[in-house]
Amino acid sequence: MKEDVATFICGTFFIAPAIFLPLWREYDGPPARNGYS
Repeated sequence: MKEDVATFICGTFFIAPAIFLPLWREYDGPPARNGYS
């Protein structure tokens, strides 16, 4: 059980950035490029 939890947590930490960072950059990108920080 502990191994499953550790795997789930590690998987979440590795997979979540891969999913959310591109979306976050896409959401955050245009305003930054337009000079709104």
